[in-house]
Amino acid sequence: AKYIIQINSSCNFDCPWCYVDKLGITMDQATSHNILETVNEKDMISLRGGEPTLSPNLISGYITPAIEKGAYAVLESNGSFIGRLQYDDYLNAFSNKDAEIRLSLDRPHLDFLSSYEKQLEHLDKIERFIEDAKKYNINFGLFSLGMDMRQISALLEEFSLMTISKFIRPITRYLDIKDLPINGEFIDIYGNHHDRIAGIKYSEYDKGQSF
Repeated sequence: AKYIIQINSSCNFDCPWCYVDKLGITMDQATSHNILETVNEKDMISLRGGEPTLSPNLISGYITPAIEKGAYAVLESNGSFIGRLQYDDYLNAFSNKDAEIRLSLDRPHLDFLSSYEKQLEHLDKIERFIEDAKKYNINFGLFSLGMDMRQISALLEEFSLMTISKFIRPITRYLDIKDLPINGEFIDIYGNHHDRIAGIKYSEYDKGQSF
């Protein structure tokens, strides 16, 4: 991606290893607009949080403007928006577009859910999304953090989900996310540009600073 953009610092999961300090802040739309002014057609931009879909105006304020700009917009989500009030709006926003939705599906995210029943409920949502994405002609993928293909296969077999194995890819988990090399830039919720993944323990001093 040319830019990995931290849309917000909110999340409805509470994964202990997450690098995002949950401040409940959403990037100002004017900041997002200024970023899009530097984006060229076909540039890939990745929209993440936190959980970006917790921002109620994500579609109209961030996703649609990026797509209309001609960027290849990638939404990264934990999938909790599936079946919620705006779910159909997300399907329509990405339908037949040069854009993509990427959902996390891995052991750490499932372990956050407090019971086996809730895990099954979440996985049912993922399966629903896959069928809807195919119906709406949406580009999508599932990504597993810190799991290799053997571990992914074991997870899918445990929940009888081998039919979705072709959609899932492993992502290396780094001990320190700041060590992850990126080709583009990470832009935090304040609009600061970084050459590494940021978003960690912001303080008053950090605001407006480049790391």
